[in-house]
Amino acid sequence: MVENVTGQDFEPGIDSASRLPVSHPQAGTPLVVPLLPLIENVVFPGATSPLSLRGEQAESLVRAVNKSNGLVALFLQRPGVNGNPLPSDLHSIGTLSRLNEIEWQGDAINVMAEGIEPVALLGINGWEPHVTAKVEPLSKSNEPEPGLNNLANQVSTLYRGLLDLTPGAAQQVLPALQQASSPEQLAYLVASTIPISPDARQAILEMRTTSAKLVHVLTFLKKAHELAAQGKRAANSRRNARQAPAQDSASLAHSLDQATLDRIELEERLKGIKLPSEAARVVQRELDRLSLLSPISPDYNMVRTYLQWLTDLPWRSAEESEIDLQRASAILDRDHYGLEEIKRRILEHLAVRKLRQQRSLPQGGSDTDPKPGVMATQPVLCLVGPPGVGKTSLGRSIAEALNRPFVRISLGGISDEAEIRGHRRTYLGALPGRLIQSLTRVGSNEPVVMLDELDKIVPNVKGDPTAALLDVLDPEQQREFVDHYIDLPFDISCVFFIATANTLESVPEALRDRLEVIRLSGYTEEEKVQIALRHLVPKQHEWHALDSNDLEWDEIGVQQIIACYTREAGVRQLQREIATVCRRVAATIAQEGESVARPIRVNEAFIGEVLGTPRFLPPEPKDTDQPGVVTGMFWTPVGGDIMHIEALMMSGNKTLTITGQLGDVMQESAQAALSYVRANAKELGIDPDFYEHHDLHIHIPSGAVAKDGPSAGIALAVALASLLTGKPVSSDLAMTGELTLRGKVLPVGGIKEKVLAARRAGIHNVLLPAQNRRDLDAIQPEIISDLNILFADTVDEVLDIAFSTT
Repeated sequence: MVENVTGQDFEPGIDSASRLPVSHPQAGTPLVVPLLPLIENVVFPGATSPLSLRGEQAESLVRAVNKSNGLVALFLQRPGVNGNPLPSDLHSIGTLSRLNEIEWQGDAINVMAEGIEPVALLGINGWEPHVTAKVEPLSKSNEPEPGLNNLANQVSTLYRGLLDLTPGAAQQVLPALQQASSPEQLAYLVASTIPISPDARQAILEMRTTSAKLVHVLTFLKKAHELAAQGKRAANSRRNARQAPAQDSASLAHSLDQATLDRIELEERLKGIKLPSEAARVVQRELDRLSLLSPISPDYNMVRTYLQWLTDLPWRSAEESEIDLQRASAILDRDHYGLEEIKRRILEHLAVRKLRQQRSLPQGGSDTDPKPGVMATQPVLCLVGPPGVGKTSLGRSIAEALNRPFVRISLGGISDEAEIRGHRRTYLGALPGRLIQSLTRVGSNEPVVMLDELDKIVPNVKGDPTAALLDVLDPEQQREFVDHYIDLPFDISCVFFIATANTLESVPEALRDRLEVIRLSGYTEEEKVQIALRHLVPKQHEWHALDSNDLEWDEIGVQQIIACYTREAGVRQLQREIATVCRRVAATIAQEGESVARPIRVNEAFIGEVLGTPRFLPPEPKDTDQPGVVTGMFWTPVGGDIMHIEALMMSGNKTLTITGQLGDVMQESAQAALSYVRANAKELGIDPDFYEHHDLHIHIPSGAVAKDGPSAGIALAVALASLLTGKPVSSDLAMTGELTLRGKVLPVGGIKEKVLAARRAGIHNVLLPAQNRRDLDAIQPEIISDLNILFADTVDEVLDIAFSTT
């Protein structure tokens, strides 16, 4: 390869009498010529530059250049390239040049390179015995450029002023300046003689219009003029040798032109962006400010970073593709089993968007609306349910169905509102909020954004992030959402927001009002079996390099995992247990090879061998004929369950003891149940003075599990009534409902989870408040077909059912 290819700045006055006539190849006609990569130099068309060649390929390159009438392609090499360069190692635009005045000096070959015209690199043809490349001359635009002569005059005037400050250089350059026959040649001459970096020269070479070249040369000239004036003043002010010498002018210029390079990059990025008028004004103001700042200024990086964020933001919406409802439905069915309500709601939303598409109505985020004051706003869905039921994965499926990018923003544990709204730019290390960062990362202003774990936000002295979310999720404010860092209105009305939470109790009412809540209940055992066989097992097989020829799953084996090794509303733990089985099989096959009999049948025996002793026993009704024991139902974040309420009476002095780690609400329910029984003792057939010389003790196992809520009210009353009347309650009856002192039964929540818990426990009679009858619509009919659902409005009706059910 050719090594240490270096060059010097343009030196006018070199004898050009020996140069061959320059011929310009026709634009658009590819050429195959020797290629010479340059390390620290750019040769401009019409300019000459001395080069020194070394290396084993140098001689071969010079011989090839002589055969090609001296033509060679010169391309600036990117830093850090070793060995023969690839096309990606070189800048895409270079200069077709001619090598003249070839002179041998020891192991070096000195040549004079004369630039002809800019060319584009099409590819590398070969590396041996020297590098050859296929290049194509760039076509020139014949369209007139207004103001070109004015720009050229400004450049010439300022350049002459710069030469006046450096008399030695003026003697060499002025003759060449007078010979410059066009504004483009003037731009190349000035760019090749002022002390700027190779990257800055390359940027000027790559510009397609002469006016752009002159504008940036003019900017560099101003900085060089300021630098030369400062250097002259510093030289005049130095009075003794102890003062530090002036900084090298070339290194200072290389530092100062970084601002111009940054501006060039930012302006190139802005060409394809249609900014709103206010944002365009701010960008132009900051660009002008950037040009005035030194790269070593503390404000320089702050302004540049701010401009980069502004140019990276997706200000305009892409054209939305046609919505295919059948495809969307297939995607939702493919990724999730059950969840029919939310699937229906999502398809309804897509159907509305499709209808608006067909009728050419805006989907939101447009500058104009079909009617004044009417906004096509996006709904904010909030999926509320226990962990592991598929809330987050639903967001991914919605994004795929909508053909949009998916962004997940985890809100769990955040305590600073700046995470949502961003930091003020005056702070050190300021950044936009997570929403703006996410939109910039995916390059779209209409992704599906999932705000995960909405109920896990922790307000503190730095502000309340839930309050900051009010701006984000309010349709009336989404059109002009202002991030503190960006400090400009940004339209987020096209974003499809989805929030998730396990519970809404900790979410402020104002924020809840902006959400369209869809509740996801826990899966039934039948649904878990189907999810495992359709989704979890194939996924774990793929992850563990297994297939159906290695493992054969029995439905009974999956049921055993669900009943004996998991206790959850979702399927996360179920997936972990399936993974454990797959790991055991993968390890066996890897260790014993083909000697393993396959497929291995995953049945009850194999599950017990792999997973060991069951961690949970299926809940069962308490088989007892003793009075004072009642089966209740309760809701937990991981689904429903049953509990056995026990009441006991002993000699004492009117004391009620309540144990089982009960919360305040549940203790109050026990007090209300006792008061109701005492007030209606005669009607219930109980001695009115039973409490005068006795103590009562109510206990709810398991004692280590915290319990709270009003839904055990009627079960507590029935337990006391059963104890005091001596009438046992059937173990095949489970109940839930809130009790009032007047004996009314009020509705409670979590009906689906509670009914499913009773069904899992083998209970066939379920007693519910009459006002909860409507909640049975959310339960599939086949699930409750074998249950006897009973309803009651008053405690009298509850007691009649409790003492008559056998």
